[in-house]
Amino acid sequence: DRARLSSRIERAARQICAVEPRRDLKRQAESRECRAQAMRSVEIQLASLLNGNGAQLTDRAGKLLAAP
Repeated sequence: DRARLSSRIERAARQICAVEPRRDLKRQAESRECRAQAMRSVEIQLASLLNGNGAQLTDRAGKLLAAP
């Protein structure tokens, strides 16, 4: 289900790119840019995977998570 996957990806990007304190406007902007970059990267990978271009998704340890 693409909607569920997108939700999980967005949640992960928010966690990875979170900064404290949230009241600092510069840090908030950096956090938003980090999330945007993460989402662009993931979108490219998912498009390749879903379009059957031979992309493979792995976790940080190199374990294969998904392949066409």
